[in-house]
Amino acid sequence: MVVGSHVPKTTTQLNHLRAQMPDIVACELSIDEILTNAEKVVVTTAAMIDQQLTADRNVVVFTSRTLREGDSNEENLSISQSVSKCVANIVARISIRPKYLIGKGGITSSDIATQSLQVKLATVVGSILPGIPVWRLGEESRFPDLNFIVFPGNVGGESALFDAVKKLT
Repeated sequence: MVVGSHVPKTTTQLNHLRAQMPDIVACELSIDEILTNAEKVVVTTAAMIDQQLTADRNVVVFTSRTLREGDSNEENLSISQSVSKCVANIVARISIRPKYLIGKGGITSSDIATQSLQVKLATVVGSILPGIPVWRLGEESRFPDLNFIVFPGNVGGESALFDAVKKLT
């Protein structure tokens, strides 16, 4: 799972997931570290994800929950783009095929699909929960036939992220 959305509903869902699944491997990405050394964050986080996927563990990677704001709209956009690029690069760098992938947040999901997974064609096979579609990735993608769950930030109740994971595991 990759959680980029930082809206309060997503934070509540993430906290609930972690409380209900204490054995989940949780990796918080520091925005400050991304802004100062994104390549190190990408390399170390992707290696950790590969290691945990090899061990058949569930992993949730999430950006720090505090919104980092710059001094201008341009700086805010630059921060947002740097964080999004880092998250996409982490997913692009993993080499172990996950059983499923959840992208939490609209921009996060879009960047993962287009940049990390190189999706050109996907089939919507249904929804895992109301308003949360499941895509089956096309043959051209990095992980053909992978179920990719596009989970918008402000969708679902407190347990929605946990409920989705429970259905997938």
